[in-house]
Amino acid sequence: MKGCQNAIGQNEEDTALNIIESIDGLSMGAIVPNSVINADCLDAMKLLPDNSIDLILSDPPYFKVKKEKWDRQWDTSDGFLEWLDLVAEQWHRILKPNGSLYCFASPRMAA
Repeated sequence: MKGCQNAIGQNEEDTALNIIESIDGLSMGAIVPNSVINADCLDAMKLLPDNSIDLILSDPPYFKVKKEKWDRQWDTSDGFLEWLDLVAEQWHRILKPNGSLYCFASPRMAA
């Protein structure tokens, strides 16, 4: 029901999930809370304001672990790590100071 509160006191309309299928034409700050964004992560994160995200859950490609195109985009592990550095810079920029980051990694890329 519209206007009802859930168990933690949030209004239903505050917790509705928004699916964004394309970021074409969107500008900085146009993405609303509780959104799932179907886009290249670097492009989408550039549209998010600094210190605006509570939780980042990421399962990036593992680099040549899978025989899928998405896991074989880079010629070298150095190229993959350079891309991952760009992603991490955006994570650092958009994550709130008290936010959480969960990143899955293959054993050979884990620290």
